[in-house]
Amino acid sequence: MKEIILDMEMAIGKGNKRICFQHPGNKSLCVKVAHRKDGWKENIIEWLYIKSLNLKSIDTSHLAMCHGWTSTNFGHGLVFDRVVNFDGTNALTLKDFLKNDVLNVDQEKIAELVSSLKLWALKNGVAVIEPNEVNIMVRDTGGILELVLVDGVGGRERFSVKNLMYVFSKKYSNRKTKKQFLAFEKKLINFK
Repeated sequence: MKEIILDMEMAIGKGNKRICFQHPGNKSLCVKVAHRKDGWKENIIEWLYIKSLNLKSIDTSHLAMCHGWTSTNFGHGLVFDRVVNFDGTNALTLKDFLKNDVLNVDQEKIAELVSSLKLWALKNGVAVIEPNEVNIMVRDTGGILELVLVDGVGGRERFSVKNLMYVFSKKYSNRKTKKQFLAFEKKLINFK
């Protein structure tokens, strides 16, 4: 596998442990790499979890699709679809969407979109571990807005029995998702 070269000018997002880069060879893709020593674990957990959803033929329409691994100058990276609008422009994080008051969307519409995302996750047993305004993108499909999770699913930080339970138990996944969305929805009410 040929190593792809990433540089900080290609960075499109940065979390606590990983950086997301525009894929240099394909504008429709991005690559997540660790920037902290333990960031590689989150890549593995996310990859295994999304792979398990695909094996169970779960509807992943509200997830950035994962395409597997690539070698980079930052170490092994995980390749995902880049979340874009119908016109090819970058979708915004929910945080930027709300902060910039894009399309003058009111709080009621945002609450409806978040509720729709939560219902999708519960219907499909997708463990949403960390719903927040930077892990969720707002995609415009041509007049219809939808939310897409780009991080915070299937577990985090370390390999554990919890992470396995999210794979094998819809009930366990849904309990976590409900709890996390309850806190997130309360937070969004006061978001400015």
